[in-house]
Amino acid sequence: MAKMTPIEGVSDSERRINIWATVPGNSSRSKLDDMDIDFESEGNVARAIVGSEFREEKRTLDTFTYHYMIRKGYVPETYADEPYIIPYVVGSKAPSVIVIPGGGFGYVTSNGADYESKTIALDLNGRGFSAFVLHYRVNPYRFPLPLLDVQRAVRYIRANADSLGVSADKIGLIGFSAGGYEAGGFINLLRTRDMFPEDYTPDDIDKIDDGVFSVGLVYPVVNYRFNVPMLFCSFDADDVRSAERRRELIEATD
Repeated sequence: MAKMTPIEGVSDSERRINIWATVPGNSSRSKLDDMDIDFESEGNVARAIVGSEFREEKRTLDTFTYHYMIRKGYVPETYADEPYIIPYVVGSKAPSVIVIPGGGFGYVTSNGADYESKTIALDLNGRGFSAFVLHYRVNPYRFPLPLLDVQRAVRYIRANADSLGVSADKIGLIGFSAGGYEAGGFINLLRTRDMFPEDYTPDDIDKIDDGVFSVGLVYPVVNYRFNVPMLFCSFDADDVRSAERRRELIEATD
């Protein structure tokens, strides 16, 4: 497996595997055109997303995403993210688990920390499971693109099970916080469905079964009802500001 250029702050990133051939929803546009950023302050995603009442938090969330994800170099300034998995394989055709870190859709915790990623993968290895840590897209990418990254990861691993040394029949998910939504949202809203953007042409991997054999949700976000401001990380700001449209989004994504 060819080594990639390491991403500083992401454990074992030199072993990462890009899961898309052509990434749906990507373009050469600048993310900054869609973000409201305070360049003098870094914001706080954890405080900004919490609450069952609407609050205008787009600037806080965009600011945090910019300073933590873009300025630190974890993702590019344009819509050119390359979602990837980092393998921790025990071999012998073992069952595997896709580990999905959290971050409130404002960032991904595996950037700069291991507690929802490598630490979990190694623990799973010790229990006989191979593991793949998923780096998925977040703000300012819009729903359902982050869920599509989960679906693609399942299909990519199944399509390449032999070369990866895992079982094609036993692929599970474990998601933490927003990663829990990634797992639960995928199996309940997206699994077996085609939700690709209209300008995307599916490839052979997109035709592969996306079923999983188990799902673990750890302190998961299971809806946006108690994290209403987090909608700004996933949907068009004007829709989030509209009370009627906001109710529709919360119902549709529960």
